[in-house]
Amino acid sequence: MRYVHLDSGVLHRGELILVNRDHPLKQEPGPSQRAELAPGCELTRQAASMLKPLLAETGPGIALVSGWRSFDEQQQIFRDSLRAHGEKFTRQYVAVPGCSEHQTGLAIDLGEDRPGLDFLRPSFPDRGPCAAFLRRKAEFGFILRYPAGKESVTGIASEPWHFRYVGRPHAWEMERLGLTLEEYVDYLRGFSQASPLHVTLPALERQIEVPFGAFPCKETYEIWFVPAKRGESLTITLPDGRGAVLSGNNVDGVAVTCPEVTA
Repeated sequence: MRYVHLDSGVLHRGELILVNRDHPLKQEPGPSQRAELAPGCELTRQAASMLKPLLAETGPGIALVSGWRSFDEQQQIFRDSLRAHGEKFTRQYVAVPGCSEHQTGLAIDLGEDRPGLDFLRPSFPDRGPCAAFLRRKAEFGFILRYPAGKESVTGIASEPWHFRYVGRPHAWEMERLGLTLEEYVDYLRGFSQASPLHVTLPALERQIEVPFGAFPCKETYEIWFVPAKRGESLTITLPDGRGAVLSGNNVDGVAVTCPEVTA
């Protein structure tokens, strides 16, 4: 085993950070942490590297509507929506500045590529390339962030166009169990290093880059939760000879994801 010392900021960064009206974002990704998908549309480098092959495999016909936003841009969108649509609509569909997933660089709004695309509520129907995207999204680490029927959990109206990158094993498990990110963060608290969650993904149809390398094969992961307190550093233990992805949840702990790759 080896010891890894983490600064207090680890609680507020990573692919599983929960950002909503109760848990504002603490750190925005800097320019070096973002990659451009198209002019004016950026995501974090890892999210962008997974979205590109996903869109390539689901075919043309999907438009990139909105990716990373700065605090100032989110504030302007919120103000414009208040003026154009009123408070009730805005509270349903536009996050308060500082509480928007778009500020993480992990969220993307997509729409069916057709004339008259609505910036705030783009159409994303369950047909054609959009349906193919919905079927394949978890394989590439994306979830539908605000599904219908979960409004009381997320605090946001159903948004069929809003997708969030959380990483392949987490997206796979969340989709299998039908969990939102709020529910998954709570679910992970039940797993420790001594009794981790095991997630196995099926063989990929083709080789793609994942955080631990390029694997054209089945992947098995161990995932566990380490409690953490705001403002305090953290020391964790990791197995020798195995990589790990660490992600704070922006609330009370860090998820550790370790791969075990099998052919």
